Amino acid sequence: MGTTRSLDCPKSVVGRVIGKGGETIKGLQKQFGTSVQIDQSMNPCKITVAGPGPAVNACVSAIEDVMEDRPAGMGGMGGMGGMGMGGEHVLARIMGRCAFEAISGCLRF
Repeated sequence: MGTTRSLDCPKSVVGRVIGKGGETIKGLQKQFGTSVQIDQSMNPCKITVAGPGPAVNACVSAIEDVMEDRPAGMGGMGGMGGMGMGGEHVLARIMGRCAFEAISGCLRF
């Protein structure tokens, strides 16, 4: 049986959660096997995550990391910069710092 969780997202950072061309939200959905819906008609925006319980919880944590501009799973230990950063920073948020360090020298966006 599936789980659904909702969280508020300030309009000022919803673009960070969606990502350029939807790349961040699509990556989160793919990584965690969840459905992520964003209602931008509200202020703050409402993000709804649905899927298997543990995956939903992990995805919500990752979304919170993106909203706070933290690398995924780093618990607030330093941000990766602002919204104008390159694609490798999005990958760091989605895949975690170790994967970012392994590929950052190879990929340029």
